[in-house]
Amino acid sequence: PPPPLATEIPRPAWWTAKPPAAASELVPVPSSIRKAVQDLMDATWRDVVTRDRHRAPGARPAVPKFEVVQVSRNENLKQWQEYVKRRRGMASQLTHEHLLKGVLTERAGPELGTPDTSANEFLLWHGTQPSACANICSHDFLLNLSGTHRGALLGHGLYFA
Repeated sequence: PPPPLATEIPRPAWWTAKPPAAASELVPVPSSIRKAVQDLMDATWRDVVTRDRHRAPGARPAVPKFEVVQVSRNENLKQWQEYVKRRRGMASQLTHEHLLKGVLTERAGPELGTPDTSANEFLLWHGTQPSACANICSHDFLLNLSGTHRGALLGHGLYFA
């Protein structure tokens, strides 16, 4: 059967705000969600030297641990409906051999939702300043702005971990 129309895609049950269909609302989440994100960050952290994390042999890690200080959720019904439509489309095109296995964020607890692995949906991290987060949520994630404020170590693109 064809996927439901966008108007048939409801707001997620876990949303707390009810902004109008085309509006965004950046919502702080409960401390239990921040703790779940911190636990997942701790479980997936790797002490690896990369081009942006230099370290002399035997020295302490440049970044020994991340501390999650704030987690917010963007509640935007129009963006959510578009995302769900695209996720359904991807899931319908993927075959078993396309599906990723062993993704570290599969360890996430139920507090962070249940990604649709049939669409290769997994949690990814994008760290930024709170002001940038608010701007992304109100004006979209614009690829042409990637790397303009901090540089692009590996070229222009969207970086997630």
